[in-house]
Amino acid sequence: MEALRVWENNEWRPATGKVLITVRTLSDSWHYGNVLRLTLNLRQPRNFHTPGAFDYAGYLARQHIFLSAFLWNDTDVQRVGTEGSALWVQVEQVRHTISKFFAAHLETNAAAVLQALIIGDERFLTEDLRDTFSRTGVAHVLSISGLHISLVAMTAYGFWWWVVSWSPTLLLRFTAPVLASVLAIPPVLLYASISGGNVATWRSVLMVLTYLFATLIGRQGETYRSLAFAALLISVLWPGAFLDVSFQLSFVSVLSLFLATQRFTEWWDKGRAPDAGPPSWRERLLRWGGTYLAISVGALLGTLPLTAAYFNQVSLLGLVANAVVVPLLGSAAVILGLLAAGFVFLHSGIASVLVGSAGVVIRLGIWTAEWLAAFPYAAGRTVTPNLFELLLLYGLLSCVFFRAALRQLHAPSRFLPHLLVGLLLLDVASWSW
Repeated sequence: MEALRVWENNEWRPATGKVLITVRTLSDSWHYGNVLRLTLNLRQPRNFHTPGAFDYAGYLARQHIFLSAFLWNDTDVQRVGTEGSALWVQVEQVRHTISKFFAAHLETNAAAVLQALIIGDERFLTEDLRDTFSRTGVAHVLSISGLHISLVAMTAYGFWWWVVSWSPTLLLRFTAPVLASVLAIPPVLLYASISGGNVATWRSVLMVLTYLFATLIGRQGETYRSLAFAALLISVLWPGAFLDVSFQLSFVSVLSLFLATQRFTEWWDKGRAPDAGPPSWRERLLRWGGTYLAISVGALLGTLPLTAAYFNQVSLLGLVANAVVVPLLGSAAVILGLLAAGFVFLHSGIASVLVGSAGVVIRLGIWTAEWLAAFPYAAGRTVTPNLFELLLLYGLLSCVFFRAALRQLHAPSRFLPHLLVGLLLLDVASWSW
């Protein structure tokens, strides 16, 4: 909450800043723009000072939150007025309407997942459901991130490309990629607003907008420079953002899937004869499947050390779960849910059909995650790797991604993977002695 005034020494005085308020039991609905009066015992957030523990105080400080409070319930909270942007008030009302529609037409778990995917509301996700997705390595699909923002951008980009291709007048005045990129921006911003617009979401939006801007200036092939520019821009706009887990996982996963896709494409093109002619439908299908597998493996390997460092858990079935659950929930359910959210305000009958279809997809995704999580060794506990061990692990991954480049180096450099493996074995042995 944003502080407006504080009662001190028997008088009100102006106040600024944010206060994080945790309420154990809610009996009323609170929305953006509500002006509330409540009595709090304010305190500064603190860490437990356990070596290697999560820096909770630092995490809040990067969001400009330096005070917190706790309430058992909201019975004594008074609503005394309304302030704030009229636009955001309307957005909150839209989100509330969509949430109620989903809850009225789906069972509890399916509605909770769809609310998390479309409007970014994770309040209704049960602990059992969260644990199921965490054990299978697909917990990221429940939080609106670069995956969902990219899907919206890609869908809007493809749709507008198709529309533009039917207009000779537009094609004579503009290039299809440029016009499709410009027209894809409003849907991305609209989705980010409806999804709650938290800092992680806007970071993902900035990453996508950076890539769309690269397309506008004819630099769509500069993926690594675009990624580096997005990281630099986010670090300037949100100082200290690189310390957040979501920032690190986002950029490492995107970088890993870019590298994995590039390595697979090079391997595929090298194995194909130059005079083979146009690829058959079977060859195109195999290439599509191989690319998807390479992306999944690359993202999984790239985030594995960070997952072990922050969560002390590695999903042993993550590759299978990501290959099945992510397309269901991260693609099909998001598209159906967004269409349903739009038709909620246009035609409730069509919206009901779309929500029902999304519910079928979500139930299938939940069932798959629960089935995989039931395996005894679905997830393994790990120690917390230190900075030196993280450098060794990412050094080995770099050797895998840049294997071809290593072969072209001088003889001593070719033994770098062996050196890193040896250092890692020595590190493990030092902890065992």
